[in-house]
Amino acid sequence: MAIFPCSFAPHRYPGPQRSVYLTMTENLSSQGVKHRVCRHHFEELLDVITGFAQPVEDSSDFNKACDGCGRPAEKSLFATFFAGQGEGVPWAGELCLTCASKASAALHWTDGQALG
Repeated sequence: MAIFPCSFAPHRYPGPQRSVYLTMTENLSSQGVKHRVCRHHFEELLDVITGFAQPVEDSSDFNKACDGCGRPAEKSLFATFFAGQGEGVPWAGELCLTCASKASAALHWTDGQALG
């Protein structure tokens, strides 16, 4: 049984805690949140991130177009998914204001614990 409840509709769950760290940047400001989640919600967030970002690889390159719709990007989204112990899987995306708003809602930004 995980020690902390899931960030989504707080409930206890069997198995290890999974964590997702999200950061949105615009110009020189940034805002980040952390989710502690059960396996089901971890997989849900992983499905959502694929519409707004790409896995970061050695050959990754940033562009000026929104990864959600192709319009000019105004914000950057960074996410790291930890399925358990060990290294996290990093994701990054460039977003227009509309897609950034959609991503924030779909990633349950307000349910997360703010990172200081």
